Amino acid sequence: MTDDFPIKLLSPKTYSWFVLALIMILGALFGWAMSYLLPPIYEARAILTGNMEIVRNGDVTEIMVDSQMTVLGSHVYNEEIVQKVIENENYLGNPLDFEEFKRNASFERQMMNTVLKYRDHDPAIAQRIANAWADEFRALLLEAYPYGIAVSAARNTIVKINNCQKNENAQKLAFCIALNQDEEKKLIKEAQAVIAEKSAQSLGLTSALSIGEVIPADQPDEPVRFTRGRLILAGTLIGFAAGIMTIELKPSRRQEHA
Repeated sequence: MTDDFPIKLLSPKTYSWFVLALIMILGALFGWAMSYLLPPIYEARAILTGNMEIVRNGDVTEIMVDSQMTVLGSHVYNEEIVQKVIENENYLGNPLDFEEFKRNASFERQMMNTVLKYRDHDPAIAQRIANAWADEFRALLLEAYPYGIAVSAARNTIVKINNCQKNENAQKLAFCIALNQDEEKKLIKEAQAVIAEKSAQSLGLTSALSIGEVIPADQPDEPVRFTRGRLILAGTLIGFAAGIMTIELKPSRRQEHA
């Protein structure tokens, strides 16, 4: 085999250019045909805003912020809110179940905001589901938030009592000065009862987190998958690769350069 085989492979003196161009055109046509078989997919994004005050060396730290955002993320696919979205879609004539919802739904964190994303072949359906999902998610958090405030207050009471016992500076505060042993036991018992009773209903939320508003999703104009242009380009590239392989592996050409 000669050393210049790769150069001669695509030499204009051979039939290679014609074969390569033909297969690339066939690939592009295949991509064009697939664009009719694979309808485009649209993605709608609804945003639930939030806020949390960060105090350096204070009650709220960046670690607590991350913890709260993790808590929010753990409730995004709450079965209760997803089921409400599914029931509404079924009522509107769009058959949807939990598994299909999970396949098409996703979320991400952007600073203190939670972005809820939903994909569908119909941009109007994607928009409707994303907005309904965000509204139900916010309603769930607002229902749990008062319990989170109560639990946070109870835990703060226990922390203040512990500070009265261990921190000399805290012992000078009016709360600690007025605190006697009986009152201390009473406050701790009450706080522990609140924590035991309301922790589950709080969904892990704390008073430091502020639940904001929903920024509704717009109806998407541009698809995110299976666009005609991308499928044609993909078909062309596949045709290019297939053309190279066809030319390389053709027995007569391999023998010609042997």
